[in-house]
Amino acid sequence: MKVVALLSLLLAPAAAALGGMAGGLSNIDINDSRVQEAAELAVDRYDSEGGRLAARKCLGGKCFKVVSAQKQVVSGVKYVLDVQIQEPGGECELVHAEIIDQSWTKTFKVLDMTSGPCSA
Repeated sequence: MKVVALLSLLLAPAAAALGGMAGGLSNIDINDSRVQEAAELAVDRYDSEGGRLAARKCLGGKCFKVVSAQKQVVSGVKYVLDVQIQEPGGECELVHAEIIDQSWTKTFKVLDMTSGPCSA
């Protein structure tokens, strides 16, 4: 029992240094291909819920920018993203999205999404 406790104390800092504790959110590269795919889904959902078509037409021209990205290993990978969307009139919207990626279904699913103006 003492050996298990000692190993736990010794290995916990190493696990934290290698990408965070299991089950917790960890920062990831905003340019990661899966992050970009998840961001496109968030923008598409943002467009469809607001009856907007202009931002969707911008996807090929990247009228959005991922400003922060985190992931959490759950039953799949949950991405927590903040995405700036440039509207046609020049306005900026910040979309916060939580998206699950379950590789065995080969699909992303939006779990939660909120939006508001970008801060100055």
